[in-house]
Amino acid sequence: MAINLKELSTADLDDLISKSIEERASRGEYDTSQPPHAKFASLTPGWTASVENGRMVISLRHTGAGIVAFAFDRNSLALLFGYLAQVVARAELTNEAITPAAITAPGSMRVN
Repeated sequence: MAINLKELSTADLDDLISKSIEERASRGEYDTSQPPHAKFASLTPGWTASVENGRMVISLRHTGAGIVAFAFDRNSLALLFGYLAQVVARAELTNEAITPAAITAPGSMRVN
């Protein structure tokens, strides 16, 4: 099935992206041993945070996928917060830029 993306309206493209994300999520089989492709990273995305049903929900604006929300339980959120604080502290100490490569470098934390 060939789709000419340039011919789609923005609404149709958003619908295609949404359905593609849903289909990919239903398939599972993620290779978490490899970092995500940097070409899919959104630099300095917009974000919001809220508490819903006892979970912290962080919504990020992804350039291609739109708003993507993640719900964290208290323990996962604490691990994420601690890890991000370590990445920022390491970058401040070494004066290195915080990049996708720095976050997914060997020794980085990955919680599945």
